[in-house]
Amino acid sequence: MIQRKLRKEMAVCVIFLLVLYGMWAAGLIHKDRLYSKWEKRLLAQKPEYDFGAVLDGSYESAYEEWLTDQFPARDGWVGIRTRCELSLGKKEIDGVYLGKDGYLFSDHTETADWDRLEVLMTEQYGEEKVSRIHVPVAGAVLTEKVPYLVTFPSFEDDVWENLYRHRDEYIYYRTDHHWTMRGAWYAYEAWAKERGISPVSLDLMEQSVLKEDFLGTHYSRLHYAEQPDLMELYDPGVECSVVYDLGE
Repeated sequence: MIQRKLRKEMAVCVIFLLVLYGMWAAGLIHKDRLYSKWEKRLLAQKPEYDFGAVLDGSYESAYEEWLTDQFPARDGWVGIRTRCELSLGKKEIDGVYLGKDGYLFSDHTETADWDRLEVLMTEQYGEEKVSRIHVPVAGAVLTEKVPYLVTFPSFEDDVWENLYRHRDEYIYYRTDHHWTMRGAWYAYEAWAKERGISPVSLDLMEQSVLKEDFLGTHYSRLHYAEQPDLMELYDPGVECSVVYDLGE
């Protein structure tokens, strides 16, 4: 009986060591990735050894970040971790909340001082040429689909009210923090009416499907989704151009 127990414990130890050294060996031959298409970000690269950085602790932090980002089969392990946490009944994983009907929510953090930018733009171009839309996060509009006791801040203006009136429609993606083109149109409709402009009707736009299996930023953080999203295009037939600053 004792020998059988010892053999079982030895087998567990051997399996554990094989997995551990197997992952270590895979890490040695695994070529570092520069970019993660799922997470849509650049991945940490192996830091160069620097004695000064070792002393102040920054080298250790950078090395740990590199190990985390470049871990072999990292995307698959993230998905496994998510499913394990789901089996424990968790409704919030890595800042993403799991709502009803497959919706994933997060509280988007502002990355720019939009109030200051609006003031500067108004000073430069004049109040009549500057207009701003406050984009509500999905959780502030689709309140019935948000997990119990979770709330999201909302700027309850005309745009929010119009989106809220149409909350039963497909106005936000399930796996992403953006609104769909239908949601964007309802925001545009509210903005146009507020500015005294007649909005272009949805019926006058050519509607087409761009992608039937779209997986957005929330999916990239969890590697989990109940179902992919449908990405549609509403084309008004008017030529336009858009400038993306990208922080430059």
